[in-house]
Amino acid sequence: MMREKWLTLAVAMVVCVGCAQISKKSLPPLLQLTFTKSTIEPGHAMKVIIKSDQIVQAELQTQGQTIRMEPLLGGDGLIQETFISMPLDTIPDAYSVTLTAIDQRGIVFKKYYSYRVVARSPFKVSRLWIKNFGKYNFSSESAIMRHAREAIPLEKRFGTVSGFLWPVRGRISEVFGVKRIYNGGKNTWYHGGIDIAAPGGTVIVAPADGIVLLTRQFEAHGNTTLIYHGFGLVTTYLHQKEILVHEGQTVIQGEKIGKVGTTGSSTGNHLHFQINIHHVKADPFDFLPGK
Repeated sequence: MMREKWLTLAVAMVVCVGCAQISKKSLPPLLQLTFTKSTIEPGHAMKVIIKSDQIVQAELQTQGQTIRMEPLLGGDGLIQETFISMPLDTIPDAYSVTLTAIDQRGIVFKKYYSYRVVARSPFKVSRLWIKNFGKYNFSSESAIMRHAREAIPLEKRFGTVSGFLWPVRGRISEVFGVKRIYNGGKNTWYHGGIDIAAPGGTVIVAPADGIVLLTRQFEAHGNTTLIYHGFGLVTTYLHQKEILVHEGQTVIQGEKIGKVGTTGSSTGNHLHFQINIHHVKADPFDFLPGK
């Protein structure tokens, strides 16, 4: 009788240990997800960071966007980052984020988070007159640039994009988000970057490591360069006098990539500098040091 009791107890212990092992194995990995901002305005960007030693792949879904997270170069996969940019027409409200992740065992799990978009200051208005404005086909050139941004080399890895350099130093002649009215109101849109006025021929440098996606002599946007920096982030350089890089070239931070000019539909020597994050325009001041 005593022997049967001990046997029953031993079996129960084995079963319980087995249950504990199964339960532990089925638990999702511990992770820490951090937003660099608790609130955000339309047109601005925030970084999202995951820290975990078990995640091999992760992506975020928010506002109809699916955003892939990328492991930091040399980070042993412990940290993955991405950026979220709020479109200029985002309505202030609370928004949800779904994190979908795969761990080392191939188990897929989801976690849910939220952030709040708050109202931004009213847009300023700028009125411009461009000679022969109607001859420029902005939409077809924008479509070419959009296609280049969609063809980013996802397998290419770079270090963190924190610590941007100014591509050129000069007077800020137009900020991001200004409502531009051209030629008396026939065409209106929001300024998608910042304009930096500088003498013609001033050297433009790469603000961070990256790979050149596009170089093109556009009629409307002038001499144009697009550079991919990883983490869904693409920088754009318009109206250059000269382009000093070629498509597919890898550039390092501070490398010469072009010269300031006034090509295309431009009213004077300046660099239009633009940042797109997963195809959404973001205020470059979110990445540049100081102002």
